[in-house]
Amino acid sequence: MSDGAQLYALLCACAAGLMLLSAVLICWHLGQRVQFSSARGLCDLLDYATCADDSVIVLKNGGLMRIYELQPPDLSHVTVAQLEHVRTLTATALFKLGGGWCIQVDAVRSPDAQYLPQPTAQNAVVQKLDALRAHSFAQDKSFHTRFYLTLTYHGSSQTKQALTALMLQDKELEGHDVRARTLALIENFTERTDAAVSTLRLTMGVTPLTLQSDHEHAALSFIMQCLYGKDIKLRYPQHALYLDALLSCADLTTGLTPKLGDKYIACVAIDGLPSESFSGMLNTLAALPCAARFHTRFICFDDLQSAFLLERYRRFWTQKSRGILSQIFNLPGRVNTNALAKVEEIDSAKAALDSRQENFGSYTALIVLQEEDFAKLQQVASLCVQQIEALGFGARIETVNTLEAFLGALPGHSKENLRRPLLSQSVLTDLLPLSQPWEGEREAPSPLIGHNAGPLMQVRTAGKGRFYLNLHQKDVGNTIVIGPPGAGKSVLLQALMVNFLRYPQARIYAFDKGYSFYALASALGGEHVVLGDVQSAFCPLQQLDKPGELNFGISFCELLFRLGELTLNPQQRLELTQTLQLMSSLPAAERTLSDLHLLLSSTAMKDALAPYTLLGNARAILDSTQNLSFTTDLTVFECGSLFEQNLRYSLPLLKQLFHLIELSFDGRPIMLVLDEAWMMLRDESFALELLKWFKTLRKHNVLVVLATQSLTDLASSSLFEIFLECAQSRIFLPNFDAQSVVLAPIYQQLGVNTTELAALVQAEPKRDYLFKKGAHSVIFDLALTPEELRLMSFAGDHCKSQVDALMAAYGPLFFMRPYINSLPANSDLSGESHAQTA
Repeated sequence: MSDGAQLYALLCACAAGLMLLSAVLICWHLGQRVQFSSARGLCDLLDYATCADDSVIVLKNGGLMRIYELQPPDLSHVTVAQLEHVRTLTATALFKLGGGWCIQVDAVRSPDAQYLPQPTAQNAVVQKLDALRAHSFAQDKSFHTRFYLTLTYHGSSQTKQALTALMLQDKELEGHDVRARTLALIENFTERTDAAVSTLRLTMGVTPLTLQSDHEHAALSFIMQCLYGKDIKLRYPQHALYLDALLSCADLTTGLTPKLGDKYIACVAIDGLPSESFSGMLNTLAALPCAARFHTRFICFDDLQSAFLLERYRRFWTQKSRGILSQIFNLPGRVNTNALAKVEEIDSAKAALDSRQENFGSYTALIVLQEEDFAKLQQVASLCVQQIEALGFGARIETVNTLEAFLGALPGHSKENLRRPLLSQSVLTDLLPLSQPWEGEREAPSPLIGHNAGPLMQVRTAGKGRFYLNLHQKDVGNTIVIGPPGAGKSVLLQALMVNFLRYPQARIYAFDKGYSFYALASALGGEHVVLGDVQSAFCPLQQLDKPGELNFGISFCELLFRLGELTLNPQQRLELTQTLQLMSSLPAAERTLSDLHLLLSSTAMKDALAPYTLLGNARAILDSTQNLSFTTDLTVFECGSLFEQNLRYSLPLLKQLFHLIELSFDGRPIMLVLDEAWMMLRDESFALELLKWFKTLRKHNVLVVLATQSLTDLASSSLFEIFLECAQSRIFLPNFDAQSVVLAPIYQQLGVNTTELAALVQAEPKRDYLFKKGAHSVIFDLALTPEELRLMSFAGDHCKSQVDALMAAYGPLFFMRPYINSLPANSDLSGESHAQTA
């Protein structure tokens, strides 16, 4: 080979080497660029694998999980016996699960800016007040709580499985494939959860979270809410997909305060347990005035693990019972009585475990908070610490352990944030938040109010909870309001009246004492009638020519004669009937009591009737030629001077007034408010007639609100039981003397139990009200706006001139003026007792 050829071959070899080296370098560089990070992502931290069926979720660790939504009863005001009954059944349900199970209960507190009362008022002032109220609820949101139960099965412990394999051979599963075994496990899991849930349904509603018809998976939506703190409706793909990837849809930033998506995360851990427990001791943590998730997790141990841990604790306390030198040299020494007591407790626990009366496990409880604003997150976390410490528990805000605690609070996660303390299942039931405050009916219960009519009033309960106040039970709306003076009765009645006028064509007749409703009547353009004034005269016999009026005329006149101490004999009753029949054919202007007095021939009847005529009394207000006409939606009758008169004159006037009101019944919604109602029921014959009439008002779409301060007078009446039958809905005002020897039995007759009595004593006057309807009870706050507060704060006849001046200066919306500092010191409210709850 020539030198040229050799040189050419050498150059070719060098070029090929350079090309190969370049290719290697390029490949290495590209490999460096496409290499994926080995750091764990959010999907790697989640333990969700796939859905076995519509309700069972399979976890990555092989566990099986089902999630339920709970509808627990309201236990806030029940007796100790009722509370213990719920606790026992709950413990029985959980005891059926046994070792290898993880029980998680979440109380999810969510904000709600919705205002349900419908803006259908015809009165412009009522519309304005309702708009202000709706705006207030939208700005300062209410909260509601939903409860969830997660049951997860991880199988028996390895020790127990090994012992079972040595002792037994499962002949039934020999030869079966893996799929059959898996299906058998899922079926067994479903049967065991169904057995526990069936017992739990004896105390509360339980709804499994499953795949819906629109492909939304309720269980996955709940997991999304736990992850991101938002109500996200998650649709499950038609084809199988790994759930960890489906649920990971936001960036996770770790640190002392992790951030998932756009929300920071804080966890407030509950540390330490008190020496004693009682049912519902942590229920208030499910009614916090903030968005939060109160999470409780209990990992059940099997018998072997429980016995091992109990024995270890027993050895520890046994060693502490005597000093080390006393134990080594067997010397007498001082005995640690506390350690001996602990040993006895552990021996009792071991006995309960051996007799299958108790299960044990690991308990973890914390509150998960998620907020976009970091400053607000810190503020809410501090509030939660205060609430927990007020219950006698220790509390701390997690720092380096926050992410671990957050992951351990996710449904189905049982390996993170493990706690050492051993807890029995009986104590667990005391710590579970299983009381859901009653929220009332979202629509008016009476079909006569209107189709799909909204609630009468939206108010608030503890922790800014929402409550829809309705006085009706089906079509019966009669209500009793009872409370001492100065507790906020007048403001409550006015709030009910304003909200009732939202219903289309609604009307109100209110009997007042002390001009408490004068400002409201003036602002709403209502009519204010002072009973006992000569300007408000009546003619009871004016409509004798109409059907049914003759019987009323006879009844009315017999009342006049009875009050005049004249009992009619048959001949006098016949003369009265014939005379009234004659008067029915006369002109309406000639049907006065004076005309009746003139036509009667009986001297005794004339003498008894004379005080009610102008012939015997110049201020005879029942001897007019015409009656008052009620043309406005709100008519207020001031009864202060009337109640001070003798029953001989007040009762006939009330009878005539109620009759005129009855004539106006035409099926439209009517509220009849009787403030100081007991003053009208002093005469038992008239009271019996009136109460029987009240019972029939429901068919006319009329509800009666009876308000009184005189609880003892009410109880001493022979009509007390009829009075209670008349009104099944009851509102009680705060009373510091409710537990006294005199008043406590009366309250109990009214259906108030011992727990509710204690709540009445502790309630704040002019803010809190105890409402009882049927089996339900709740303490609510009116949550009035400043404008409502100004309007309803006037009380007393001395305010009449001030209201008139304000009406003349500013018109019906005078309460919108910022003159709150000019309110009289002795108005019904001072300060802002009825203002919205902070």
